Amino acid sequence: MAEIAALMQAYGGVAERTPDGVALRFKTGEGLRAALDALAERERSCCATLRFAVTEEAGSISFRIGGQAPDRTAIEDLAARLGVAPLSAELRAGVYRPDWSRITLPKAREVMQRRLAAHPSGVNGWAGLDEAEDKALTNVLRHFANHGRGPSIEDVAATSGQTLDITRRALGTLRARDLVVFDESGASILAAYPFAAYCTGHRVTVHGQTVDALCAIDALGTGAMCRTETTINSACAHCGKPIHIATSSSGTALAAVEPGTAIVWYTLAFEGCVAQSRCPSTVFFCDDDHLAAWCACKGTHVLGDRLVMEEALEIGIALFEPLLRCA
Repeated sequence: MAEIAALMQAYGGVAERTPDGVALRFKTGEGLRAALDALAERERSCCATLRFAVTEEAGSISFRIGGQAPDRTAIEDLAARLGVAPLSAELRAGVYRPDWSRITLPKAREVMQRRLAAHPSGVNGWAGLDEAEDKALTNVLRHFANHGRGPSIEDVAATSGQTLDITRRALGTLRARDLVVFDESGASILAAYPFAAYCTGHRVTVHGQTVDALCAIDALGTGAMCRTETTINSACAHCGKPIHIATSSSGTALAAVEPGTAIVWYTLAFEGCVAQSRCPSTVFFCDDDHLAAWCACKGTHVLGDRLVMEEALEIGIALFEPLLRCA
């Protein structure tokens, strides 16, 4: 650690999280490549399970440290000592959101990494839930999936086996973390990612029950979360043409996309509650021309990423499949 810190100070290095570890990025400097190569060789000899790699491109050098699941503690400790924000949250013992192992496509991985680095609340809000909060959240999600609508506070208390007071406190914490959304009175649950109790235009049929999803990514991730195939009925955000998607393999594969040219716009900009600011602009388009036309109408205020359906599905799975996974 001391040698890493010294190199970062001497060469102006910047540390950032990667899905499987940490990357230290430097501008090219005299003697830096040799120093990093020597450091990597020494670290490999004493840390057999971790991976150390030095790469160089276009005036910059990166020193990457990565590993597998058993190495997570060591990597998290290193990241914390370097002051780097995490790119995943431990929902419950051994269950992390997002699950980076579900993202294999380079564009999907790059988009998720950049998004969470820019908005750490997308990770931090899910970390450190206590048992009552976790029970409340999972029972809210199951109620949406089973009934197509949001539960009452009494429903959550009954299904989670907790008292009303404990349930109210737990839901209050979830609301403060922006994991559930209430109406202005605080009496009704309007949304819990990925579900909404109001019309969003993204209708998902799961276990024979139809429910609204908050956005295109949420709709695509619902099947994996509920471990079942789904059908999604939405529309192009520009022209209104119907878009139909079916998933298979417990929601982890695309069975049908109509029209075949359909894509997803994953908006980046948001302020405050994600359900009310980011989700309405994370939408489907029937083709690239209509995405371009929509962006032109929005002007300079459009920030986000175009995703093909396979990329969007992987992101949805990584974000939502862990939510109902047992420890």
